[in-house]
Amino acid sequence: MFLGGRSFVSEYGVLLEFVELFKRLSKVYEIDLTYKVTGWLPDFKGDIELMNGEIVMIEEKLRQAIYEKHNVAFLIEIFIEDMLTDLEKIKPSHEGRAGRYSVEIEKVLGAEFGSDELDL
Repeated sequence: MFLGGRSFVSEYGVLLEFVELFKRLSKVYEIDLTYKVTGWLPDFKGDIELMNGEIVMIEEKLRQAIYEKHNVAFLIEIFIEDMLTDLEKIKPSHEGRAGRYSVEIEKVLGAEFGSDELDL
C-alpha cells in the first residue's frame, strides 16, 4: 500500500481497536457504548474516499500528459491499485493502547468482560 506507513493508517487501526473494546463493554453493560467511536468511522472513510479519488485523477492526468507529450501510449505502468488506501484491509492495531484498558477492565469485571471473540 502506497500510504500504508502513514500515521493516519495506523491511527485508523487504533480507532478500530477501541471500537472492539467498546463493543465488549457494551455486551457487559447491555447498552451501546460504541456510538461515539463508530460515528468517526464514516467521516474517516469519506476522507479516504476523497483522497483515493484525487489519486485516481492524478493518475489519469499523468497518463494524458504522457500521451500528449509523446503522441503515443507506450509502455508505462502505473500501479494505481498500490497507491489507493483500502480501509477493509486495515485491521485493529492491537498495539496496546486499548489493550492496556482491556487488561485493567478485565481485572475489575473478570470473566464477564472476558476475551471472547466478538461478532464485528
